[in-house]
Amino acid sequence: MTALIILGFGLLFWLVALFSFAQGLRDLSSITFFLGLFFTFAGHQIYKKAKRRKFISKRQVARLFGVSKSTIDRWMQDGKLPKPEGRFGLRKWDYGELVTLLKRKPKI
Repeated sequence: MTALIILGFGLLFWLVALFSFAQGLRDLSSITFFLGLFFTFAGHQIYKKAKRRKFISKRQVARLFGVSKSTIDRWMQDGKLPKPEGRFGLRKWDYGELVTLLKRKPKI
């Protein structure tokens, strides 16, 4: 979501640059052109990085390990599981990290 907002700002700056250039405001046009270029590139990079990572909920983690959700809470307190990342008020775990942990330690 963040990547799309940044990408949207980039496209907005491109549009402002286009209209500024059409009206003869070359200084504003060049500044907004480079801002548009920066935001478009940054948004695309964030989108690519976010797309590669998959996050799962506590219920899905419990299903992955074959245990209950309360066991997941206990494992978190004991430090056996990596800490979840907070996203929009929700706790989510990186699926790749959990699969690596499961392969490394089949029995936690």
